[in-house]
Amino acid sequence: MRFSTASEYGAPAEYGSASLDSEGVSALAKFSREIDSLVHAAPTWSEAEQIIRSRLSESSSVPQPLREQQAAHAMLHNHFGAMKNKAPSEKELDALGYYTTLLVDNRSPESWLIHPALDLLSGHWPDERMLAAIDTTLEASRRAYNVNPEGVERHIPDVHSEIRTANQKLIQLRTNLRQK
Repeated sequence: MRFSTASEYGAPAEYGSASLDSEGVSALAKFSREIDSLVHAAPTWSEAEQIIRSRLSESSSVPQPLREQQAAHAMLHNHFGAMKNKAPSEKELDALGYYTTLLVDNRSPESWLIHPALDLLSGHWPDERMLAAIDTTLEASRRAYNVNPEGVERHIPDVHSEIRTANQKLIQLRTNLRQK
């Protein structure tokens, strides 16, 4: 997973402190492991959500935007992936919207994670909100992975293929929404 840092990917100016030194990277890694473990161990999405919201409200040396991205990633990966195989409830869609918003608002470049969430939120969110989320995600993805594609490739095999595919799906979703 790649975390957005500061304005490099278009994050709001108040997130400028999201640049991390070596202690910050260690703190983020620890937070990430803890969140992943807690969310994975929670038997239901609602229990995981209680844990996440509690952890996000705690004080931490890890900048809030990075904590929010990690929490959203953990929830989408561990508890909302199966939603595409069933009709989600309103509460599930609201929670999915919350975590998708965390990623979009923090300019996460993870289009491969955001696209399936937006696909499920289509019809639940107003078209304007969907279009804004799609445009923000596409821009963040393009900025992030054009900065140092070789560095990304070393850490995540086939990432460019995944990004291209997800971005194409987002563009198609945007086209469909605009044709309404």
